[in-house]
Amino acid sequence: MFVTIEARAPGGLGRLLSLRGLGQGQAEEVVYLAVVGSLAMALLVISVRSSRTEVIVSDQCLGLQHRGKWVWAISWDNLAAWQREASLQGTLLGLVLYDKDGKTYRVGLYALTDEDYEPLVEGIRRRAPEGSERPEAGFIRINCVTCLLIVVFIVLIAVMIAVWLWYLPR
Repeated sequence: MFVTIEARAPGGLGRLLSLRGLGQGQAEEVVYLAVVGSLAMALLVISVRSSRTEVIVSDQCLGLQHRGKWVWAISWDNLAAWQREASLQGTLLGLVLYDKDGKTYRVGLYALTDEDYEPLVEGIRRRAPEGSERPEAGFIRINCVTCLLIVVFIVLIAVMIAVWLWYLPR
């Protein structure tokens, strides 16, 4: 049995919530927040399920699937080399695979710790051809805020010089 309760109707949800010490306006806010919160949770679950990407390591190949469809796959026989990408702080950023045709495949890694991806790295080490692992590649990642502050600082210095040159001859 389903019962529909309208917040504005006398004796409805407003009366029920007023027994808990809430007024009519507060009761409407509670209903509004409950509806918005449940819709937000539903959209979050839908977006996470629809953006699912998986790295597949099998005895035949290593590949990337997005929503169950193959994005790319490289057979172990066609793998020429692979290496780990790490930041200068040593954080694992991703894996790069090179095939014998010269194509490059990148697997970006997003996790809390490097240990979360050790099974993937060990799976590649076991199946990849001997000697195909290259030394790690280090990258400099500059914070965008730092770049913005540098640009603002340079612009301010240029404006100061321009103002100084404008007033100097006078």
